[in-house]
Order: sequence, then C-alpha cells, then structure tokens
Amino acid sequence: MKTLHVFRCGAEDLYAITEDATGANLPADLCSSRWEHTKSLSYEGRLPPWGLEVASQTQQGALLAGLSQNGFFVSESGALPEEFFSPHEPDA
Repeated sequence: MKTLHVFRCGAEDLYAITEDATGANLPADLCSSRWEHTKSLSYEGRLPPWGLEVASQTQQGALLAGLSQNGFFVSESGALPEEFFSPHEPDA
C-alpha cells in the first residue's frame, strides 16, 4: 500500500500531490506562500485512490505521469477529483 500526500499553497486554489510526507520535493517557486499538508490518501500499487467513474483517464494519467517524472503533481482543484482537495475528515 502506498500513500499520497496532498498539500495546498496557502489559501490559493493550488494543490500538490506527492508521495513525500514532508513535501520537501515540492517546487517553492510555484507557491507564493508555503505548501501546507491537508490530507493523506492510501492506495494499492499503481492505482490511484479513485476510480475511473470519479476521474477521467486524462486526469489519472496526468497525475501518474507527474508523480513518475517529477515526484509530484501540481494542479488547481478543478483538475483533481474532489477527494484530493475536500477538507480532511477525522478518522473514526
């Protein structure tokens, strides 16, 4: 099982996804304030934590390509499935 960590750039509509829990690999030049951890999502193997019924193949492919090539993916919320940018719900 792998974990993706979601970071938000201050109050901006800009999110970064990475497997690095610290976010140390996120590009500082893309964020005018600082990257803040918002949530973590677990998934198995190469499959992201959402299904094709939630995200289009293009979104899924772009995220996986960014993670593979750069170690992170940066996007506005409109290009991400809601579970990435919605507020974190406490674990039950």
